[in-house]
Amino acid sequence: MSRDINFAISPSGWRIIDTFFERSVNKSVYQISVQELCSALQINRKTFYQNFANREDLICWIFAYQLHTYLTEHESKDTLTFERDAKDRKYLQLAIYRREIFLDIKRVLLEHAPYYKNVMASLDKEPLSAYLYKVYTPLIHQELRGAERIRKLGKNEGHFAAEFISKSLINLVLKDFGIVPDIYFKHLETKLIGAFIKK
Repeated sequence: MSRDINFAISPSGWRIIDTFFERSVNKSVYQISVQELCSALQINRKTFYQNFANREDLICWIFAYQLHTYLTEHESKDTLTFERDAKDRKYLQLAIYRREIFLDIKRVLLEHAPYYKNVMASLDKEPLSAYLYKVYTPLIHQELRGAERIRKLGKNEGHFAAEFISKSLINLVLKDFGIVPDIYFKHLETKLIGAFIKK
């Protein structure tokens, strides 16, 4: 995986990422244990946990970094929103949002389809939906906040609308990223948001 030296990931963290990604080709990501990674890299468990909270955090970071790479390669920085409130430093500089973000997410998933099909193979375990929901619900809520209809409804209704939109799009993109055509994703976010902000 390409490396950006601006991120707070140590050389050992990049080695963990590369080894995990490589092993996922022939093995379920949920069968790759922290101990297996540490043994393969001849590092102790403390080194792993200095970089990642657990295996699920590693899966989410790989996705977040791949999305950041895609966004910064295809968009100018002034059109992007960066994750600035993360408790974990390694997420702080990641580009996470622009309009039609769910089409971008779909394209990242497709670009690395074998790996993400592996991640999605066990939907009761996969950590990406919780990560995406946590990141995108407040961003969509922010987009809705100035809308007259949401102002009339109130704060709770605005949050409910953001939850509805983010959950709908996240469930769709994660379950059907290899099936649903681009043209459907291209306008879906705008239509969903428009349904709430239209006067």
